[in-house]
Amino acid sequence: MKLNQLRRRLKAVRGSNAPRRVGIFGLGEAARNIHIPACEQVAGAVLVAGSDPSPKARAWFADAVPEAAAYEDAAHMLAREQLDWVIIATPPNSHRELCLQALAAGVHVLCEKPFVVQAADADAITEAADANGRCVAVNHEFPYMPIFSAARRMIGSDAFGQPTFIQFWQHVLEVPHGDPSWREENLTMREFGTHVVDLAAHLFGAMPERVYARMASPGGRDGSDLVDVVTLDFPGGRIASVVLDRVSHGPHRYLEMRMDGTKGSLRASFGGRATLGVDVEPRSRRPRLQFDLAAGGQAWLENGQGTQRRVVARNGFNPFADATAELLGQAMDAVEHGKKPTVDAQRAKQIVRLVDTIYASARSGQALSFAEDRA
Repeated sequence: MKLNQLRRRLKAVRGSNAPRRVGIFGLGEAARNIHIPACEQVAGAVLVAGSDPSPKARAWFADAVPEAAAYEDAAHMLAREQLDWVIIATPPNSHRELCLQALAAGVHVLCEKPFVVQAADADAITEAADANGRCVAVNHEFPYMPIFSAARRMIGSDAFGQPTFIQFWQHVLEVPHGDPSWREENLTMREFGTHVVDLAAHLFGAMPERVYARMASPGGRDGSDLVDVVTLDFPGGRIASVVLDRVSHGPHRYLEMRMDGTKGSLRASFGGRATLGVDVEPRSRRPRLQFDLAAGGQAWLENGQGTQRRVVARNGFNPFADATAELLGQAMDAVEHGKKPTVDAQRAKQIVRLVDTIYASARSGQALSFAEDRA
């Protein structure tokens, strides 16, 4: 018996008396690297089926999860399996139809983000969820990562105070690979940007009131956005600044964050980190040695104009799977107790609308108002 197979069986035994039977639509990269490892961590969750039109993907799944059944399409899987939850790990232009199929079959849904292509699709999904008495959670998992959940916990503390300004920046180099992928074709800020604007709203505890954005694709495909510069104005004069630089030949940094508060500042660096360096203490002018080691990133608190520094959290080797497991487990628990998941379809719809407004601002060159839709 394979080690992962043994772990899944032991986890199911330790879990609830009624196993949570899970199926997954889409057996590509997201399923392999995030959702299947996440399911292995959730007590009581048992992955029993997967579907994908690709024979190669189904063959991989049959080898990786031999106790689960593999199907060519979602409809056959839903017809033949008794499922409690379905994970949708396909591109966003398929999410609406797959969500509706699962809900009509009486199955709860965890949908990958970006949730849907347009907000009207979210309305159709929430109506179907209500009509069928089922719930839809959406995998906005960044707030569940240790470095960002620690940042949220610091808010209101004596060491940090209240957040006033948040900066996010990314430095990577994207090389064109022929035909555009869905990350370029759909208005999703290349998928990653939806994480960042969701995280800004999560940390400020509100949606922004106004948006100003500039997008460009120097040397890239017309209509795509290799560089995004976005300013989000939040209630109370608070601001978030987002710079997504995908044309950088410098060191690759997946996501850096600085959150300034009324009493301290918090830094978070997402991605593998191993640095040894010397800097100068600003007041005494004495040199000091600094060493950082974190497999998936770390967060640290800064006070006293940088003279005091304390690590508050570190991510593990696979923060996406770990955070997805946390979100999925909480969603399952919420449903079993008659509650809505924290990140449900209505919340995810607001992020879709916000991203739409960011693109509209970039096209117009104007700052645009944003009002949360509470319908």
